[in-house]
Amino acid sequence: MDIDYIKDKIENGGVNAQGRLSADEFNSVVHQVRDNRDAIKKKAPMVTKMSHDETGEVMISPNVMHVWNRVTGVLTLTLEEDASTEYNEYMLEITMGEGGTVAFPVGVRWAEEPDFAAGNTYCVSIVDNLGVWAEFEKI
Repeated sequence: MDIDYIKDKIENGGVNAQGRLSADEFNSVVHQVRDNRDAIKKKAPMVTKMSHDETGEVMISPNVMHVWNRVTGVLTLTLEEDASTEYNEYMLEITMGEGGTVAFPVGVRWAEEPDFAAGNTYCVSIVDNLGVWAEFEKI
């Protein structure tokens, strides 16, 4: 039994010249759908979270959520190249402390230039050197 045979039955309301979809045929479809779902999950990039304490020069990886809980010094970011995927997003969550500054790579274009203030948290996304950010005030 091949997928075209089962597909033909499904497209015709579960019936073709050979009759209705049997339990074995139905189970075959379910298994194929599960196998396809599992294959897609393996290929889809999963975002992981990486917590940072350091300042100074830091290279960030794409498709990882980079989190700084309190930046009190100078944080200079560079973007790690990743040719293994077509789409790379650099994601950051940064909470600013007193005296903290963040320098982004030259060449990143912003919808609005970042202006970070102590005590607030910022979410940043950079894709294809286009950056956007949002500010969340301290609660």
